Amino acid sequence: MSSRIIDPSGPSQSVRLFHLEINKITIAQLESKISAIKYTPPKKTLTEGFSKVETKAKRMRAEYQISFKVPIRYYDDDEAKTRYYMSTEKGTVLINLTTKYVEVRGSDRLARRFRRIFYSEFSDFGPVMEPLDLVENKSSKGFYSAIIKASEAKSKENTNIEHSVYTNVAAQGLKSADFRGEYLQHKKEVTVYGTIHKGTIAMFSGTLTFPSNTSLKTAINCQKGSIQIFRTEDGILEKDIRWLIEQMVTAANL
Repeated sequence: MSSRIIDPSGPSQSVRLFHLEINKITIAQLESKISAIKYTPPKKTLTEGFSKVETKAKRMRAEYQISFKVPIRYYDDDEAKTRYYMSTEKGTVLINLTTKYVEVRGSDRLARRFRRIFYSEFSDFGPVMEPLDLVENKSSKGFYSAIIKASEAKSKENTNIEHSVYTNVAAQGLKSADFRGEYLQHKKEVTVYGTIHKGTIAMFSGTLTFPSNTSLKTAINCQKGSIQIFRTEDGILEKDIRWLIEQMVTAANL
């Protein structure tokens, strides 16, 4: 695993995972079309594009940059007005044609724009790109248990789930249950919703200890295939991000 350090521009690194179905496309075709979409600085219209496109076997990695409008509201002679300024955001896209998964490292905005441009540019190949949903395929419980077990094997004290949401609850009058506290993974009052009441864990957040023995604040949405890992002063190790992503993808394929 790589020991490369990820240095997100903000306090955390966000990752969105998608399952990709696409008709008979080669990695060479993918690289060619992505490389042709160059990013140009915005003037009056929104722009987007790719750079640093790299491929290996059936995997592609590229930087993806977008521009977007930011509204600034102000008053002119007591009249409310809005002016728009252009801003930009950069992230990373990884596509694996073997596992059929797409990884977008960046905000929801970046992920939405990428899906839109991918559908547009690859329409001839009939792509279907949907968020990885562990709740729908009934694998979120196994994923959650595996993550907690691995984290506690590194440090039980520093494994602390502080927020969890169960959905599809079978208790009378309830559809979902939201819990906040400390060490929720060991609270019987909470875990009963995943056992007796047959609920499915949809979201959870707290402190996890990663393979590098680093404890990081982490939030995971099992329904939307999203991960948010909060950085330390030194950043986040690539191998820690990669481990969590691989755990999620493995759970989806069980």
